[in-house]
Amino acid sequence: MLKWTAKDSTKASQRGWDLFLSEGEVVQLQLQKCDDLSQFETDADVWEFVVSQAEKSNDSLSTKALTVLSEQTDDAEYRDIMKFTH
Repeated sequence: MLKWTAKDSTKASQRGWDLFLSEGEVVQLQLQKCDDLSQFETDADVWEFVVSQAEKSNDSLSTKALTVLSEQTDDAEYRDIMKFTH
């Protein structure tokens, strides 16, 4: 199982997105835009960008982010992203 590291987080944040810890009924990581940067308007824009980078550009960081999300105990975030982008 892959882990999202501080180094991964730094790289992703420089691109305007990151995996953030969400504490609801289930604590999980979510793919979201960095609010401090105006690179993306919405989280959905980030979803489309990251999926595109992973699938079309074979970007290792984007691929890792999606893999980490898919390996969570509750993979609802990953399923929502795939449903939205395909």
